[in-house]
Amino acid sequence: MYVVAGLNTGTEHYRAKYQSRCIRWINENMAKHNTRGDNIKVDIPEPLIIKKAEDETGRLLLLQKLLMLKAETRL
Repeated sequence: MYVVAGLNTGTEHYRAKYQSRCIRWINENMAKHNTRGDNIKVDIPEPLIIKKAEDETGRLLLLQKLLMLKAETRL
């Protein structure tokens, strides 16, 4: 099981059995503006990360890893 989560908040946005479905979800659900090819702007509420989560315990481990990664990026 894979999870698309927000890097800053750890919010789970999507969950799927395969990593490729998470990538597809990101590509389909993040809005693109001015897609003529010159200036493309993408609306993403926060940086997203795809992580493997096994079960409910995996969700807690994922949150812990995301919080640790967030703390490391602030250093």
